[in-house]
Amino acid sequence: MGLKRKEVPEPRWYMDDYADVSNYDLFSDERWGVTVEWDILLEQAKKIDAIVLLINKHDFPSQLFLSYIDILEANLYIYDDLFYFLIGEHIGNDPNPDDNLKKRMVDIYRRLFFWNLDCRDIIKQIHEELTLVLNHIVKLLDQRGFEVLSNRIVEEWCWGFYLNSQENDAIEISWRKDRALQYAIEAYNAKFQLKPLAKQILNALNILTNAIYFFRLSFDLPKGCFPSLLEQYRNSDKGKNFVKAWERDFEGSRDYLIASMEKSSELNPWVHRYLHIRENESVIEQLFYDEISGFMLNDEEYYNTNNWISILKIATLLREYDERHSKPAKTVSNKSKTIKTFREFVIHAERTDEVIEKLHHLIGNKTNSDALKIITRAVWIGWITIPTATSIKNEFPTITCSPQMISKCLGEEKPHRGGVIDEKAVERIRIQFETE
Repeated sequence: MGLKRKEVPEPRWYMDDYADVSNYDLFSDERWGVTVEWDILLEQAKKIDAIVLLINKHDFPSQLFLSYIDILEANLYIYDDLFYFLIGEHIGNDPNPDDNLKKRMVDIYRRLFFWNLDCRDIIKQIHEELTLVLNHIVKLLDQRGFEVLSNRIVEEWCWGFYLNSQENDAIEISWRKDRALQYAIEAYNAKFQLKPLAKQILNALNILTNAIYFFRLSFDLPKGCFPSLLEQYRNSDKGKNFVKAWERDFEGSRDYLIASMEKSSELNPWVHRYLHIRENESVIEQLFYDEISGFMLNDEEYYNTNNWISILKIATLLREYDERHSKPAKTVSNKSKTIKTFREFVIHAERTDEVIEKLHHLIGNKTNSDALKIITRAVWIGWITIPTATSIKNEFPTITCSPQMISKCLGEEKPHRGGVIDEKAVERIRIQFETE
C-alpha cells in the first residue's frame, strides 16, 4: 500500500456511543430503541464506488492506476475503521468466511440484534452499494490487458474469482478515443511489481467481500429466537414494570385478560394473531411467513420493532397469567420427589425456551435413533446435560424406544481425531444447530 497507515489508539467511546450502548442488556433503558448511524457507512460506500469508477482500462499499468488502488484500499480501511467505531467490532480482511470469520460475524450480529430491524432499508442500500463496487472491480479486471494481473489474483484468492476476458469488441470504446486516452496516459506510465499489486487488490477485495457477507446476513431475526427475546424482555426492568401495570387484570379469568388486551390500541392488532400460535413451532414463522411458500407475508410489519414490542408484551402477560394460575407439579413416591422435565436439563436457564424450540425444530418428525442423535449432539455442544429417558419421551412424542436404547444412543462419544476430541467438528455442529 502506497498510502501508509500508522497505529492509532483505540477509540474513546462515550456512554451514548452505540459501541458502548450495545454492551447493555437488549431491553435496558440504555439500549432501548438505539440504532447505528448507518448513513455514515452508506456515504463511505458511495465514496468507494466513486473511486472505482475513476479507474479505466487505459490507466493500467500507469502510476495513476497504482495511485487509484492506493486510494481504494485506504478508503476500504477507512470503511472498516468507521464500522469499528460505530459498532465496536471490525469486519476485517480475512480471505475466507471460515469459522473464525463466522464467529466474528455472530459477535457483530449480537450487537445489532433486534433494534436495527427498523433500519432495514438503509442496511439494504449499503449492501447494494458494496455489491455494486465489487461488480465494478470485477468488470474492470475482466477487460483485455488485465489478464496477467487478474490471473495472479485468481492464484492468490482461494475463493476463486469470476473473471473471463471478453473476446468481443462490444465493450471497446471508439478507436479514435482509444488512441487519445493512450496518448494522455503515456506521461504517467510506471514500472510496477505484479505480486505486491495483486496482493493489494486482493486485500481490498477481502475487506469488501467480508462487508458484503455481513450485510447479506443481517436483515432477519433467527426464526427460533422468540423464546429468548421473551425471557429477556420479561427479566428486564421495562418488562417487570409493564407487568405491574396489569396486576389487577391478573385477578380475573384469562378471557377477561384477553378482553383487556384487545382494548389496548397498542396490543389489539396482535392479540388475535398471537392467540392462534401453535405450541412448539416458531412464533416468528407463524406470525410473519406464509406456511406454503415460506416467504415473508408483510415486510413493513416484520421490520418494525414497535410491532415486536407489542407481541412481546402480549406474550409476557399471557405467560405471567398462566404461571400464576398453574397447578403445582405432580410428584411421585412417598418422598414427594418432583418429576424432572426435559426443560430442567437445559444448561443455561435463560435460553431454555429457545433450546427447546430449536430441538423440536431439528427433530421434527424424526423418530427414535435419528431423533436421539440430535439430542446427543445437543449434549456435545453444551446446550443440555444428559436427560433421563422419561423426560425425553414426555417432551418428544416421536421417541418411543426403550430406556436401554435411549441410554445407548446418548452414550455415543464425541467425534475424535488422532485419539483426542475433534473440537472443530463439535464447533461445526454447534454452528449448524444455532443457524438452522
